[in-house]
Amino acid sequence: MNVLIEYLTSTTGILVNVFIVVNFCLCSYDKYSKRWGALTGNYSTKGRITWSEYSGSQPSSFMGNGSSGVHAVITYSYRVKGQLYTGTVSSFFFPKKLANYYPKGKEITVYYAPKDPGFSRADRPPHHFVIIIKTLTLYFIVPAVLLNIVTLFIYWLANQGT
Repeated sequence: MNVLIEYLTSTTGILVNVFIVVNFCLCSYDKYSKRWGALTGNYSTKGRITWSEYSGSQPSSFMGNGSSGVHAVITYSYRVKGQLYTGTVSSFFFPKKLANYYPKGKEITVYYAPKDPGFSRADRPPHHFVIIIKTLTLYFIVPAVLLNIVTLFIYWLANQGT
C-alpha cells in the first residue's frame, strides 16, 4: 500500500493521471458532441431485426460448463445515406419478453446520431445516461486502471533498489 501512495504522489503518478483526465475530457467531449443528435430524436430511419434469440436454459453445472444462462440476443440493421449499420438491443431484465417483442424480421424505428451513424438505439432515442456511462467506461475507467497498473508496476520496478 505504501508503494501505491508513493506512486500517486510522485511526479510520474501525477503526470500519468493528469494525462488520463485531459484525454478523458477531450475524448468525451468529442464523442458526446458527435452523438448529441441521437438524443434529440430528430434523426431516425427504419431498421429490421436481423437476429432474435432467447436462451432460457440454466447452466449445467455450478462452474458454468455448458450454456451461459438466461439471456436474449437481438440485433438489428439499418441504413443511413446508403451505408449499412448494425446495432443490438439489450436489457438485463425480462429477456424472454424482449425476444418476443423483437422477433426476427420485425421492422423498427432506429434513432441514430447524424455525426456518428454507428451509434443508435431501437424504438426510442437514447438517454444522456447511456452516452455518459459508455464514455466513462471507455475513456476514463478502463484507461485509468490499465495505465496506472502498468505505470505502477514500472515505478515499483524502478524503485526496488532504493
